[in-house]
Amino acid sequence: KEVMIGPTSMFLYGLTEQEIANRIPEDSDFIGITCSFNQQAPLIPSIAKACKEKFPDKTIVLGGPYAIAFPQEALNLNPHVDIVVRGEGEIPLLELLEGVPWVEAKGILFRQEDGTVFDSGLAPVVKNMADIPFPARDLLPMKKYFTRSARGGDSNHEKPVSFTSSRGCPFQCKFCSLHNEENNYGYKFRPRSADNVMEEIDQLREEYGENILIQFEDDNILIQRDRAKELFRKLAQRHVKWAIYSGVMIKLLDEEMIVLMKESGCQQLNLALESGNETVLKAMKKPMDLEHAEKVVGWCAKRMKLGPRR
Repeated sequence: KEVMIGPTSMFLYGLTEQEIANRIPEDSDFIGITCSFNQQAPLIPSIAKACKEKFPDKTIVLGGPYAIAFPQEALNLNPHVDIVVRGEGEIPLLELLEGVPWVEAKGILFRQEDGTVFDSGLAPVVKNMADIPFPARDLLPMKKYFTRSARGGDSNHEKPVSFTSSRGCPFQCKFCSLHNEENNYGYKFRPRSADNVMEEIDQLREEYGENILIQFEDDNILIQRDRAKELFRKLAQRHVKWAIYSGVMIKLLDEEMIVLMKESGCQQLNLALESGNETVLKAMKKPMDLEHAEKVVGWCAKRMKLGPRR
């Protein structure tokens, strides 16, 4: 349906705000809302309101890239949101669930009784990615994710699974949500080991079958070249199909890497061609040589059309 949110007309697909609230289990301790894109921010007030009206005593927590980039705005414009998380959510949410007093929890904003905003600063980062347990996918309706993913699989009924093997990127592209005035944690590249990644993939294949399609959501999977090669070679050994839909940095691609990626089971590779204008690239602080970008496109056209090695 088409709705007006302030001066903006938007088309909404899926559940209404009330339908979302009605699906929240009655015994929930907290209600979490994630806003992954700034253009979705106008939807937050109505969703939070519906949730708060149905569950007036439950704490509503808002997180995601929008909250990280604009924490004060995210709290001020959403009166039914109780807490805004600044930065990675694992540590703040764990503290809240364990009953740590809000004034002692790290990485959150909330309104105090006198109306002032308490801000405990940026959340601490998870330094060792292996410390994070594998996602509890058994708690999710995975069959629905497999069949309703916007990215989908192919005619062979591949099962798409979102997957993260690393976090962070040292580059300073100005448009990236990893780096802004409110957030400086995203510069450090924090990879999982290739063996740790394979352990999770093996678990996924055992649970859901060998026709899974790994969809890497990494900020920049190619930062450590040797690590990336090891990862792709191990994927090739398992005959796992995978893709990168969020975009891969052209600066870090060459023909050797493209061949290896294809042979390891890559089904789709989106190239991060933000602009073909040198002035715009410079303004964005985007490190991309246009002549190299043209070569990468040519290598992909030549190499990616080949079937994966079996």
